[in-house]
Amino acid sequence: MHIALTGATGFLGVRLVRELLARYERISVLAHAGSADPVERIARHFQRAGVPEAGLGHRLRVVGIELTAPNLGLPAARFRDLADELDLVVHCAGGIDLEGRLSALRAVNVGGTRHVLELATAGRRRPLLCHVSTAFVAGARRSGVVYEDELDGSWGFENPYEQSKYEAELLVRAWSARQRRAAVVLRPSILVDDRPPEPGLPAHPLQVVARVVAATVGGLPQARDGSRDALPGRGPLGGGSLGGG
Repeated sequence: MHIALTGATGFLGVRLVRELLARYERISVLAHAGSADPVERIARHFQRAGVPEAGLGHRLRVVGIELTAPNLGLPAARFRDLADELDLVVHCAGGIDLEGRLSALRAVNVGGTRHVLELATAGRRRPLLCHVSTAFVAGARRSGVVYEDELDGSWGFENPYEQSKYEAELLVRAWSARQRRAAVVLRPSILVDDRPPEPGLPAHPLQVVARVVAATVGGLPQARDGSRDALPGRGPLGGGSLGGG
C-alpha cells in the first residue's frame, strides 16, 4: 500500500501521519520544497503525544514539491513515477488565512487541489483520493442542515477562505464524475486540542480564529445562548475514512 500525504506538518496533518503509520508501514510526505525538515517537525509532535518515534525517518519518504506548480513542481518523469506508485492520495495541504486575499487562497487551495488531482490521474493505478475540505463550505448559510451530498454556493461566504475551499470541493466533485472514480471528502469543523500550544508546532485552528477575532473587534464576544461546534484533533480520522480497517 503506497500512500502520499500533503500537508503533513499542519495541525491535522501531523495527526494524519500518526494515524496512517499505525496502519501502514511507510508513507510518502509531499512537503514544500526548501522548507524545514518535515520529519523533524513530525517527530516533535510524536514526542509531545507520547508516541514512539523510533525509525520514523525510515518510514517517511519526503518528496519536495510546489503545490501551486504544474506537476507539483516535479520533473515530468519524476511526477509520473510517483503517480505510478500510489494506492491512496490524502490531500490535507492548504491555505488557512482567514484574512487572506481570494487570489492567494485560490492559488493554494484551488490550484493545489487541481495539481493533486492530476497526480491521482497520471499513473497506471487508480488511487483512492481523500480530500480534506471544511464544514465551512456551507458559507454564510445560517439555518437548516447541510447534508454531505450538498454543495451550494448561492448563500455566499463569510470570507475568501471559505470560498476557496468550496471551489476546491467543486473540482473534486467534477473530477470524480469525469473519471468515474470515488473520492472521500472530509469536512471537519473547527479543530481543537487539549494541550497548550508549543513553539514550532502548528496552533490548532480555534487559536487562529481567536487571534483574528481579537485583532478585529478587540476581544472575543460572548453570547450566553450561543454555541459553536468544535472537533478534537483526532475527530476527522475515524471510521476507516483513510482506506484502512
